[in-house]
Amino acid sequence: MPTFDLKTIIFMSMLLTFMLSMLLAITRSHHKDTSGPGYWAVGNLVIGLGMVILFSKFESTQWHILPGVVLIGLGLGLFINGIQAFSGKTVRRFLPILIAAVLTFLNIYLIQHHHDLRMVVIGNALIFSIVYLLGARLTFGKDDGLVGNLYWIASS
Repeated sequence: MPTFDLKTIIFMSMLLTFMLSMLLAITRSHHKDTSGPGYWAVGNLVIGLGMVILFSKFESTQWHILPGVVLIGLGLGLFINGIQAFSGKTVRRFLPILIAAVLTFLNIYLIQHHHDLRMVVIGNALIFSIVYLLGARLTFGKDDGLVGNLYWIASS
């Protein structure tokens, strides 16, 4: 029976993320007047890189998760920017930096004061879920379902 190989799963996840980013980049190149897929392509690449960094050193100290989590936060912020650009709203370019800063300070606080990796993971999951809910609210605020479908394809 084959064993569970984490490195293969991480590689396949990164490969799938790269392929989705290329698909979004091709969509962006064919529809230059639509600016959302460009943000989503870069966001996917940044999230994939963050996942690789996060899972590549999983058995080291607790500080190893900080760069990966910050990159995932930047990628999620780029998803939100893509929704804003696609919807024709004002793109708040500071949002990815704000999300990354919140995640950085949260992780530093939790690692220094609680020393429990479960608390760090729960805190990160809470911030990620808030960002996803913000994206869902921005997505489904319109009557057009196209934005919602593209967002969920890009962020899945």
